[in-house]
Amino acid sequence: MPGFDNDVMHAGVGASIGVFPNTSGSDNSTEFDRDCAAVVSTVFNSAGDLGSDAKIDIKVNDGSGAGGGNSYLSYSGPSQKFFQGVDKTDSNIYKLQNSAIATFPSADDIMNSDVDGLVKFPRTSAFFVNPLITRLNVTGDGTLFTIIFDSTQFDQDFNFDGTSTFTAPRSGRYVFTSVFLMEETGNATRIQFNIVTTGINFQHLRIRGSTVYDNSSNVERFQKNQTIFCNMDAGDTAFVTIQGDGLAADTEDIHNARRFISFNGFLNC
Repeated sequence: MPGFDNDVMHAGVGASIGVFPNTSGSDNSTEFDRDCAAVVSTVFNSAGDLGSDAKIDIKVNDGSGAGGGNSYLSYSGPSQKFFQGVDKTDSNIYKLQNSAIATFPSADDIMNSDVDGLVKFPRTSAFFVNPLITRLNVTGDGTLFTIIFDSTQFDQDFNFDGTSTFTAPRSGRYVFTSVFLMEETGNATRIQFNIVTTGINFQHLRIRGSTVYDNSSNVERFQKNQTIFCNMDAGDTAFVTIQGDGLAADTEDIHNARRFISFNGFLNC
């Protein structure tokens, strides 16, 4: 029967606590119970030995000493359970998971680390998108155009709308980068490239000059990139706009080459 040595499991001075086998199910667990009060369990080292450790060691064996199932901790809330432990069915990867119905290791990964310490956060918001087609005559005579990114390379946590706009799933600090390539810029006097968030419009302005425009292949082109690091509240949005001035009409094009134009971002901290 599972249990705890009273010498190393302490409920607090003067506490009245029961430790007994679970009789409400068949999971062979041990329950801690105290009526109308929180149960506090403390693991402590020997008071007379300054070099001793205080630790909780969870081991699972299959009877041969080789180790059998998974070893994990479970935390139950009102609607969700959280788990952390080692998944022996997946190369001994350490996982932090949660789920409303599943249990370890079939719950949803929040974080995982392999035995070499390489850590991934598979549900942290991150996306990378491109335009699917070249869009013609979008600006040049002052029109403000919101760039369409309708080809998704990845959208972890599904926070990009598939067209133009990212919506922050939670408050935090986000990193965004956008690269764009315009063609048929002609004699444009100004091109303004913006990453627009709910809080701030981050402007990247260029006036016509020899270091800005490339006349290779008989096509006048303009390429630029911008990276920002900003605060966002849950529900805030981010998208990219372009505005050209100085032409007689909107004759500037947005190119669709993946290596030249993209929009990406992620929740950093």
